[in-house]
Amino acid sequence: MKKLISSIALVMAASPALAVDATPFFSVYGGVGSWSTEVSGSLGDSSTDVSELGLSDESNAYFYVAFEHAVPFIPQVRLERSTISSSGNETVSDAFVFGGQSFDADVATEIDIAMTDAVLYYELAMFDFGLTIRQFDAEASATGEPTGGDGDSVTESETVDGYLPMLYLQTKIDLPFTGLYVTGNVNGISVDGKSVTDYRAAVGYGIEISILAEIGLELGYRAFEIDLGDDEDFAGDIDFSGVYFGANVKF
Repeated sequence: MKKLISSIALVMAASPALAVDATPFFSVYGGVGSWSTEVSGSLGDSSTDVSELGLSDESNAYFYVAFEHAVPFIPQVRLERSTISSSGNETVSDAFVFGGQSFDADVATEIDIAMTDAVLYYELAMFDFGLTIRQFDAEASATGEPTGGDGDSVTESETVDGYLPMLYLQTKIDLPFTGLYVTGNVNGISVDGKSVTDYRAAVGYGIEISILAEIGLELGYRAFEIDLGDDEDFAGDIDFSGVYFGANVKF
């Protein structure tokens, strides 16, 4: 068994298609950025189109750090934090039902989502593949006069939180002698009629500032799609998507 493990390790170390880049032996990546999101889809028990709720486009933040090494069999690690928010105030044309409460006049709606990802992945040629564990917190609220009310407003609030396992795939292709690159990644899961998909694609430019460090800029498009079906806590099928701009550094 020891001979077999040693043989596999030697093959991985000798094959550029399987081995992690051993120069340097250990690398650290980090990045921050701003993501401008437009909202589409539906929300609530009545599947009301979010355009009728006046949900606003917003600028949202993200940051990440990744640790990569050249030790066979041990996965690389990436940690990322993203936040999304949107709010609106609109007079609905039809009844908006949220949390079992019906509204049919002016409704103030707010959505807040926070996501923390722990990604464990392996490198295979130009692809990274692995598993994302996403700690997910989402809250939505609606405030307004209920249908048939006496003029007093009420607030209904629904939350979803927990951990999501998601498949992870990423690629990055450097354009020789230019400093330019193209990159993209996707996280996704679908089960029991519910699905979450988060993907992005970008072009970037990196420049070495020393033999130990490289900085870069990135411009891309990201979409986060969540379909909770008729979940009793938070019914909705919402898409947050738009352009993002980020800066990154590698040591």
